[in-house]
Formats: sequence, structure tokens, C-alpha cells
Amino acid sequence: MGTPREALPTVTVGHIEELLETSNLPPAEKITFLNTKAEYHVIALIEFEEREDHILRIAGNHVPKLKTENELAVLAWLQKNTTIPVAQVIVYQSGTDNALGCEYLMQKRLKGQSLDLVWPTLNEGQRLKVYDFMVDVLRQLTSREWEHIGGLQFDEEDDLIPGPVLDERFWEARDIEKFFPGETVESMNPVGPYKSYVEFSVARLEKYMHAIRKSDSLAFMREHLPLLEKFIAALKEDEKKLNDTKLCLAHRDLHMGNIMYDVEEHKITGILDWEFSVVMPLQQGDLSRAFMHDLVDDGKWYERKKKMLRMIRGSAKAKGEKDISKTYAFTSEDQEEMQEAVDLLRAIVEVSPRGQREREKMEWRDELVKILEGWTE
Repeated sequence: MGTPREALPTVTVGHIEELLETSNLPPAEKITFLNTKAEYHVIALIEFEEREDHILRIAGNHVPKLKTENELAVLAWLQKNTTIPVAQVIVYQSGTDNALGCEYLMQKRLKGQSLDLVWPTLNEGQRLKVYDFMVDVLRQLTSREWEHIGGLQFDEEDDLIPGPVLDERFWEARDIEKFFPGETVESMNPVGPYKSYVEFSVARLEKYMHAIRKSDSLAFMREHLPLLEKFIAALKEDEKKLNDTKLCLAHRDLHMGNIMYDVEEHKITGILDWEFSVVMPLQQGDLSRAFMHDLVDDGKWYERKKKMLRMIRGSAKAKGEKDISKTYAFTSEDQEEMQEAVDLLRAIVEVSPRGQREREKMEWRDELVKILEGWTE
């Protein structure tokens, strides 16, 4: 896909000052645009003379309305049903009819700094307390079982209801126009919501097959479409076994940049950026993504993650608690193969239109075909 940062809006201090005025908020003492790694927002710190500072996140036009409304609904659920600390929402708009001309979310500033900035200064004991805290976050998120796969939204009575799936890896409108002219966000992505793991997996496969039919860059995959059709039929036949999972809310981007840490009190003060949070099968949840990534791009993160998980398991064992990592395990080899096939096809469809990973995509194709043939012999 394209780089999300390329679609970030241009906003000035004057725009924010006008927003404060039209939102019945006092004038700011100081407004500072923050240099962060955020890809979907321009972020500004708003400092006031006689009230707490605010953080303003100004969204690009990547996923109009849905992303903002999903985050608001998720935050509301978290505040009502968990003790996970999140930032209080001051004012928001999921449309563009405002002084910024953009969607935005303004929240109270959480105390501290992002964990990636302070992590090198923490000793092993302090790090272990952070791990324990984050394991508790995972436990709270997995303690509630849902009946859909997708996001959350409010209905007309402000009750929470299932919403569409959101994913950072979805095809965005600007990429669709370039690589799949005439298509839409809905025609290229599995939107949902969905009732089961198999239904969601099949929907993903069908969208990727649609892309194969539409793009000449994916013509090398067309001979395998009949095999994919047979694979989908096999999944539906084995639906009961493959649906053996728990559907739980997942943050899906729990790296250290989204965790605020107070170095004075040595505690986590909040978890940020719930915009792409959705209810998912546990096997696709937080431990399979960026959980506790320190954002150091040195090629050694996998080894650090293994060490971190060993520490988490050791802490749980010493306390007589359940190993949280086992919660995210596949319940059968067939279920794991289903997910592997979906992921391989997704990767092929992602990179081919952009002319990327030419050698790897052929290796992925061979791996995929081997799985498909094993299911359809």
C-alpha cells in the first residue's frame, strides 16, 4: 500500500486556534506540533494557562468517519468495562465541517512519556512491572467474549453495536484509484462485521481473489483460483472445528510508542491509539502483532520479543498464574493452516501491484499452493 503519512493533512496553528474558539474552549497558551511516528494523524500539544493540557489528533482522509467513530466507541466500552487507563475525550468530529477541515479527536494529555523513550533507563524490576501491567491489559481484553468480528460503533440511541472491520493493511481509496481503477474501499476489503472465524477468513480470501482477477500484476495467481475455490469449500465443510476460538477485543498495535509511562511514579498512565481496535479471533490478537515492540529498527526485535515472553511466562509461573501466551494459541493444525493460507495470499496481493518483493512473492505462492493442495487432494 502507499505510505499513510503521504496523505496527512496540512494544518496550521491558526486552524487550531479557530477550532478552540468554535468548540467553546479557552485560548491556548501554546500550540506545538509533535514530531511523532504516527502515520494516520498529525498530532499537536495544546497547553493552557489554567487547565490541563490537551492532545489533538488530526486524521488524514484514509478511512473517512469509520476510524474515528470506532475509536470513540472502543474508548467508551473500555471506560465502562475495564480498568485499562485511556485518555479522556474532550471534543471530536468524525466529519470535516470544522475549522480544521479534517476529522479530529481532542483528549486530555496523559502524564509521562511514551514507553519507547524511557525503556532504556528502566531496570529489570521496573521492566517486569511493566510486563505484568501489560499482561493484565491482555487479560482484561480477553475476559469478555464477543459474538462478532469487527469494530464497534454507536447506534442512534448511543448503544454500542457491531461495526465494520478496520485494518491498517486495507486498500485505501488513493491506492485503489491507482492500482484498481473503478473499484471501491468496500469492493476491495473485507468490511463485515462477520459472525465467525471461517466467515471472516472466507471473506478475506474472496476479496484477494477479486484483486487477482482485476490486476494484471497478479495474473500469475489466476491459474490457482480454482484451487482457492476448492479450499473455501473445504473450510466451510470443516466450519465447526475451525471456528473453535474466542472472539475478543484487540488493540492490535500495542507497541511502546502507544504506552504512556510516568518516570516519577514508575507506572503506566495510559494506552493510546485504539482507532484500529476490533474484535478478532484470539489467534490474530495482540501477541501476534506488535506487542511491546520498542520501535528500535535494528533487525533484532524478534529475539527481544522471545526474551520478553520468557520473562512474562516466568513471572506468571512464579505467581501461580496462567501463561497468557497460551490463550492465543491455535486450537488445531487445520486452524493454523487456514490462517497461514489467508496471510500468504494477503501478502501476495499486497506487494504485487506495487512491484515489491518479487522473489519472496513467488516463494509465498509456492507455500500457499502446498497448503491448498493438502486440503483439496
